[in-house]
Amino acid sequence: YEKKEYRQSYNFYDSMRLDDPTLKDLEGIKAKKTMLGNLATNFEIAERQDSLQRIATLPEEERKDFVKKLAKEIRKKQGLKDETPIVAGPAFTAPALFPVAQPKGEWYFYNAASKARGATEFKSKWGNRPNIDNWRRSSSLNATIQQNNNKQPNNTSNPSIGNTTAGEITFDDLYANLPLTPEQVKKSNDSLQEAMFALGKIYVQEIEDCKAGTESLEQLRNRFPLFDKMDEVLFNLYYCYNKNGETAKAAAIKKLMSDKFGNSNFTTIVNTGKNPKSVGSNPDATKTYEKIYDLFIEGNFEQAIAEKKIADSQYGNNYWTPQLLYIEAVYYIKQRNDSTAKNVLTSIVSQFPGTPLAIRATNLLTVLTKRVQIETELTNLVVTRNTDAITTVTPPVVTAPPVQPKTDSVKTQPVATNTNPKPVTTTPPPISGTPAYTFNAAEPCYVVMVLSQVDPVFCNEAKTAFTRYNSQTQSNKTMKNELLEIDKSNRLILMSPFKDTQEAMTYIESTRPKLAFDILPWLKTGRYYFLLITDQNLGLLKANKNVETYKAFLNQQMQNKF
Repeated sequence: YEKKEYRQSYNFYDSMRLDDPTLKDLEGIKAKKTMLGNLATNFEIAERQDSLQRIATLPEEERKDFVKKLAKEIRKKQGLKDETPIVAGPAFTAPALFPVAQPKGEWYFYNAASKARGATEFKSKWGNRPNIDNWRRSSSLNATIQQNNNKQPNNTSNPSIGNTTAGEITFDDLYANLPLTPEQVKKSNDSLQEAMFALGKIYVQEIEDCKAGTESLEQLRNRFPLFDKMDEVLFNLYYCYNKNGETAKAAAIKKLMSDKFGNSNFTTIVNTGKNPKSVGSNPDATKTYEKIYDLFIEGNFEQAIAEKKIADSQYGNNYWTPQLLYIEAVYYIKQRNDSTAKNVLTSIVSQFPGTPLAIRATNLLTVLTKRVQIETELTNLVVTRNTDAITTVTPPVVTAPPVQPKTDSVKTQPVATNTNPKPVTTTPPPISGTPAYTFNAAEPCYVVMVLSQVDPVFCNEAKTAFTRYNSQTQSNKTMKNELLEIDKSNRLILMSPFKDTQEAMTYIESTRPKLAFDILPWLKTGRYYFLLITDQNLGLLKANKNVETYKAFLNQQMQNKF
């Protein structure tokens, strides 16, 4: 499941013994098994119909040869002879079981010809039967089960894997499943569209795997542009693109929804943020919890907890519950109130099993049991990295306005006057500060995560999250993460080393889709964004303390990628 091999994962979940008393979180396991079962069903429908359509598009002779070969292979696996042409025709017009010319008084089973004919007819009707009792009753039961299964949409015959009926497989049986007529093509397309749509929704809404979800829904959108639920397809795509920080794609989807589906309920939700058809929607509750969230993130913990208790008594659980519980637990950890933090984290695991925040809460519970040991190690690591950050950042600041030339005599003063204009234009950058920054794509740089209006407690939590993520995904090199405060509103997580801009952008593009779900699921997307910066530009940024100015400069150089 963690490797995102969901179809394979279902096979193992399906074979679990749920009565095992050692299993933990049984309800969560059952929910995941059900969800993966729905995914597997729709995955197989989509794969089956796609295979049938590909075979149907082959030239007629090539198509027939393919099906004949397939029928032969299936019959061989079932232990049957290659009798497909005989079964389809002359085999059923065999001569009478007891010929008229049969010698008088000769018992049937003494007649080799009659016995052979009887055996052939038996196999043609019943197939290869094991030597067991009550085979007729078993055959009837199997036929009934198969008939019921064939009524299910996920049991359509699949020539790629063979038919599972108890009788023989023939060329005609397989060939009849191919969508060759307009009616069959429409039926196949309907099944394929619904399966692809269901897959996309499961990926996005239940597994929270936006990458797999957008791939499935974009494929549906391109292949079947007239799909009758296209407004909902676009709504899910907008959600994922917006969550992943792909603002350009999200804006394009939003415009398309407004142009083509202006009256859709999903378009209204995208444009207003409210669901007009939701009876239980409460805009007052949403505003209240958004305010509480902001109070937590900005560090007003006491006020946030007080207001959260009042809101919980009025509204109960809602969309914000897991995020707020996690943030509240981090606050209690900061206060060294570990027992309360453990209770809050345990409630996340029990109420929201299988979600990224539940996994993160489980990890945090593990950490709390070894708090003293881990905290000491992390403190030592932070001290080492902070001193490294000072030594690497200081040189650009010192060399920009050189001190020694000013103490020299007249010979050095022209040099001082020539170097002074650059600091003058960079230090006060309110009007024209951007020209002071330089851009060289071949120069080593940091990847920067900018945290805006986020309390230091959660900045440290974000830094820890990136440390964990980088250790798992960047095993080929030793990554360093350094936390730097630019001003009271903006703090930077500096990640290095990256040899040039291209390597840094590769990291950013691969990491950005994972921020909202895997790395920082508890932090709103508007609170953070990526940049990249060199040592020299970092020194200038520390001097002028204007992150927006540098962001504007970088977007100008890199075609608005930030």
